[in-house]
Amino acid sequence: MASTSQIAVELEDCPCAYCGAPGGAFLFSSRDRFYDIGGEFSVVRCTRCGLMRTNPRPTVGSIGAFYPEQYGPYVETAREVTPGLKTLLRRVSDPLDTAIPAVGKGRLLEIGAASGNYLLRMQRLGWDVTGIEMDAASATRAALRTGARVLQRDLASVVFDESEPFDLICAWMVFEHLHDPVIGLRRCLEWLKPGGWLAFSVPDCGNWQFRTFKANWLALEVPRHLYHFSAPILQEIVSGCGYQSVTIHWQRTLFDVTMSLALAVDASAGARVGTYARRAADSLPVRALARAAGVLAAPFHWTGRLTVWAQKPARS
Repeated sequence: MASTSQIAVELEDCPCAYCGAPGGAFLFSSRDRFYDIGGEFSVVRCTRCGLMRTNPRPTVGSIGAFYPEQYGPYVETAREVTPGLKTLLRRVSDPLDTAIPAVGKGRLLEIGAASGNYLLRMQRLGWDVTGIEMDAASATRAALRTGARVLQRDLASVVFDESEPFDLICAWMVFEHLHDPVIGLRRCLEWLKPGGWLAFSVPDCGNWQFRTFKANWLALEVPRHLYHFSAPILQEIVSGCGYQSVTIHWQRTLFDVTMSLALAVDASAGARVGTYARRAADSLPVRALARAAGVLAAPFHWTGRLTVWAQKPARS
């Protein structure tokens, strides 16, 4: 993505992607808490269907300003190869957050492939992998690491050969970034073979964490996150796009809580104290504790991230 010095940020007022209603009930506003790019961004709730979104939002042409080179998913390659206990914890715990339904190995598409960590893992398990990644440098790294086809394009502009549909499409923490996630879900349905599966994750904005931390919630991440889903509205949207067997799982980690507490400290005590709080929240002991606590909390839907499985109907 381009830097802010290369892009003039433009904002637009947008209707709800699901029901088309304009406006919305204002909930609160927040800023970019990670890279301090841009100004304040409002979160609103659609008064017709209840879907939450960032509005006004950066346009398609200017959203790249909010994805700097140090954006987390773009530097995942370094984390993947760096030795240490934290890396080991990530390798053990990441599969818990990217679980897929029981499906035989075949053709896999990952949307938002970043630097190719997930593609590489699935390729080693025997999948024939393809990726889509907006960031040019990350797409290049993913292609070099896997030798696979990684398209550097916007999801809306991608065209695949209808004679080679996918058995599985994955999109880990992607749909909340899209200007129109409903169109994204429908495109995925087109690219799946009959009976194929879509597996994706999004933050759970119907959760107590969203209501408690609001602007300080780690997974809010405005303005990169343009839509904010709750489990009931997500189930309705996915089913409405034509999928069946839609199931929602709560991921087994409370890391969002510990880091949100650090962001709250940052907001109240200042950046210097907040820096120490963030380092503590990101430490190996705290990460391990958050993971262990999340295993206990997930069955009660107390964690803040969702994994969704949805199947394309088989031909009759």
